[in-house]
Amino acid sequence: MIPPQSLPAYKQQLIAYFDGLGSRYDGSDIHRQLAARLVACARLQANHAVLDIATGTGWVALLAGALVGPGGRVIGVDLSEAMLERARTKATGLTNVSFVRADAEKLSFPPASFDRILCGSALAYLSDIPSALRQWRQLLRPSGLLAFSGFADTAMINTIVLAQVASRYGVILPPFNEATGTAERCRLLLEQAGFVDIEVYTDDLSYPGQGTPADLQKSWHELLSNPWTLPLHALPPPRLAACRNDYLTAMGALADKDGGIWNDMLTYAAVGWFPGS
Repeated sequence: MIPPQSLPAYKQQLIAYFDGLGSRYDGSDIHRQLAARLVACARLQANHAVLDIATGTGWVALLAGALVGPGGRVIGVDLSEAMLERARTKATGLTNVSFVRADAEKLSFPPASFDRILCGSALAYLSDIPSALRQWRQLLRPSGLLAFSGFADTAMINTIVLAQVASRYGVILPPFNEATGTAERCRLLLEQAGFVDIEVYTDDLSYPGQGTPADLQKSWHELLSNPWTLPLHALPPPRLAACRNDYLTAMGALADKDGGIWNDMLTYAAVGWFPGS
């Protein structure tokens, strides 16, 4: 068990953020779609041992469990106990899928424990992505494969707009999807971590979103609870309120005549093999 008070403030907020997502996380088809696409790229086979990093509510782990069969095993790890509880409920009755609370950047599994390591759209939340990828590579067996997914730097218009608005208030929020923002960046992450025979797949999961005043207010509050926006919390309340108003205005300007805002959800799935496989 990881005592929450032993974690840095950023990770404590990360836990609080995902603990608070609750049923809303599973209420969106986007997570199921992302999971299915990542698993499809992972070339899973019967009897494989799989580690699903930042498993959330277990979508990737459950799909992987069905493919590796009773002779395989899947372990999903996450920092959010609330997310893991939802995952365990989904996995009731399954004997080859289990879930463990663990920090993705401080895993304690023995070297060469897994045939496949998967990480669905969570790299943006890591403190040190290159270091994590190198650590994960050590957990792979010969002929092992690592696959991760991430969003393009054009995706999630709300984060793009907020970063632009925040800069007017002297707060620099790095682009949320900077690390995985292009296919080239995804490839480079794996190359620098020592992976070979890298492939990057592109998928467009964009959809029309809602841009009513109530929707935009909800978007603001959800963003403010995201640890990515931690620097914004240092603003005095009047300036934070002004930042909120500017964000709402900027987002509202993007809405069409029916109140909709297009959500660009261009995604990448990157696959790399353990050297010598």
